[in-house]
Amino acid sequence: MTVIDTPALPQTIRLDVTERVDKELEQLLTAAAAAHPGAAGVVVCSATRAGDATAVLHGAGRQTVNTDGPPGIDGRATVAIAVDEGAARWIVHLDAPESLDAYIADVATRIPDGTAATLLTAPADFARARATAERDVARLAAIDALQGYTEWSGCRRQLIAGWLGHDAVPDPCGNCDNCLQPPPGLLGAEDARHAVNAVAETGERFGMKHLVSVLRGERTETVVTHRHDKLAAWKRGPQLSRAQWDAVLRQLLAAGILRYDENGGIVHTPLAAAVQGGARSVAFARHEELPEAPMPKRRGGPAKPAGAAGTATPRARATPKPSTSARAREEAKRTLYRWRTAFAAELGVPAIRVLTDPDITSLVVRRPTSMDDLRRVITPSRCDAYGEAILAAVADLK
Repeated sequence: MTVIDTPALPQTIRLDVTERVDKELEQLLTAAAAAHPGAAGVVVCSATRAGDATAVLHGAGRQTVNTDGPPGIDGRATVAIAVDEGAARWIVHLDAPESLDAYIADVATRIPDGTAATLLTAPADFARARATAERDVARLAAIDALQGYTEWSGCRRQLIAGWLGHDAVPDPCGNCDNCLQPPPGLLGAEDARHAVNAVAETGERFGMKHLVSVLRGERTETVVTHRHDKLAAWKRGPQLSRAQWDAVLRQLLAAGILRYDENGGIVHTPLAAAVQGGARSVAFARHEELPEAPMPKRRGGPAKPAGAAGTATPRARATPKPSTSARAREEAKRTLYRWRTAFAAELGVPAIRVLTDPDITSLVVRRPTSMDDLRRVITPSRCDAYGEAILAAVADLK
């Protein structure tokens, strides 16, 4: 991973994070127009998106020049598209750079006198990046921090100050998306304190998976071996799913309150003491569900969308037995999230194009077994494009 001397981020730049959806190139133009009408700017995207992005910009009457961009979050090269002549005043990242440091540096150096920086992301981006990082602790830490930044619902400059190791947390900037329009939803201020306490009580040597087991009260072999079910942190947050606790920890890592050590264990930073002692309250939106890493490929290759060349006639499947337990439903949703991420990556489309989050919830509850059943759950266009693959994924749920 690239070593970066992270520069200061000008206060004039408004920071914005937006979820990337199907019409992402339309989002690009909307963001560019809103940032500074008529001004030059920069679009950073993967090489595979560069042609489409350039075509859309040309269609809107904008001039473009392509140069090299920073390494992407998945390790691949990106393209920086200069839009119109003159000093760039805005920047839009269609694809995330490899780290939070890389993102800050790219914004600061490309638009030093700029007015707006927009980062378009999707949870599947981070899931794919983790799948390629394998056991590279530094890369995994960078991925977690950048995703934590995108999930953060407080002042983004306060988070960046913590990430850069500043001892004093500045006042809210009043010039980022979260300051200008605080996100709705349930805030979990106590979640931060419980997470920080769990890191301390377990000895600052364990990773995210074990910490979440302690906080949720899951008696794993590691928990029993270390007697962590006797700690005060034990079962402090059973109401949050594993994915939600992962998001809490990622945000604390991004804010510089926690960090990874060289062995992949999560440890405190000087900022943690204020949170642990109650002097600093950290609140953030609780995310309902977040996709996890993609499932391993099956033998014989990935499933193909309905109507694809060479698609075999589907074999008969036994009717699945829906489970009514909350734990089983949660596991089934995680399984479908992983499948969606892997399948979309194989097709080269955004994960939300295959299934939306509400689609996944409905599929877990209703368990369709035929195309007619499926059409009552998801849109006809998704049924036509991906129906057989979705039915196969549902049939494999426990």
